[in-house]
Amino acid sequence: MPATTATTFPQLVLDQAGRLASRPFLQVWAEDEGVVLALSFADFSVRTAAAQQALDVRCGERVAFLAHPSVHFYVYLLGTMCRGGVPVVLNWRQPADVLVTMTHLASAGLLVAAPPLISEARHVVGELKGLRALLWMQPPSGCATPPMSAALPPGETLLPVLDGDNPFCSELVLDNVPDGSLAGEAIALIMFTSGSTATPKGVPLTHAGLLWNFALKLSSSPELTDDDDAGTLSLLPNFHVIGLCNNFLFNLFAGVRCAVDRDAALRPLNARRLLAACNVLRPSVLDTSDRVRVIGLG
Repeated sequence: MPATTATTFPQLVLDQAGRLASRPFLQVWAEDEGVVLALSFADFSVRTAAAQQALDVRCGERVAFLAHPSVHFYVYLLGTMCRGGVPVVLNWRQPADVLVTMTHLASAGLLVAAPPLISEARHVVGELKGLRALLWMQPPSGCATPPMSAALPPGETLLPVLDGDNPFCSELVLDNVPDGSLAGEAIALIMFTSGSTATPKGVPLTHAGLLWNFALKLSSSPELTDDDDAGTLSLLPNFHVIGLCNNFLFNLFAGVRCAVDRDAALRPLNARRLLAACNVLRPSVLDTSDRVRVIGLG
C-alpha cells in the first residue's frame, strides 16, 4: 500500500478516507459487551466533517479539551484541526486550579468538556474570563453517564451528538482555512508534561513533526505493515502522549485499527480489564504503563 503524502492532519483524514474507505479504524470496546461500535476510515471522516461543521473555531485558535477518551472526543479534536484550530489536551487528573493554569498558559479561547467533568470545567470558565465559550460533548451511546440538559447557562453550548441517526455533513471542507495558514510547520496540538515535579508545561507538536515521527515508527514496525488486520491497544488516558499519539493519531497515519474504552470515565484501568480488552480486540501492539502489571500475556 503506498504511503500517504499528507502534510497535515486534515489532509490525512481526507487521504485515508479515500485510500482505506471501508477498512476498520476506531473500535469502541466495553467490558462484558465486546466491540459496541466500529468505525471505518470513511465513517470517521464523515463524523469529523460533522464535528467540523458544528464547531465555531477561528483559524489558529487554541481549543482546550477536558474529556475522557470517547468517539466524540476524537472526532471533535480532529474537527478542531480541520477548522484550523489547535487542540489543547488537558490532564483531567489534575486539580481544578492546575487546570485553570494549563488553560491559561495555552491561551485557549474555547473549552470543550464532557459531563463527568462538569465541576472542573465550570471552575476553569469561572476563573478565566477570556474564554469565550464552554462547549459540551454528550456522553457516548450506551454509556451510563446521563446526557446534559439542554437548559444551559449563558456561554455554554451543547454540541451535536454524532451518532449514526444524526444527519452528517457529507465531506470535509478545508477551504475555510486561509491559504498558507495551515502548513506542516504549524502547531497541530498542545500536550502537557505530567506536572509531577513542577507546574505542567505545554508542549506544542507540529503537523510535520508528528507525521515524521509516525513514518519512522511505522518503518520499524513489521507487525503492523505485514498484517491487513493490524491494530494497537492502549487504555492510557488521552492526555498521555502514548494514549493519544501512539494509539490514535499514529493509527490514522498507519492505516491500522485503534480502540477506545467506552466506559473510561467510569471504570479505572486494571490488569483484568486490560486482558479482557486484549482477548476481544487482539492488538498487534500493546502499549501500557507501569500502573498496570500484566503477567503471562502471551
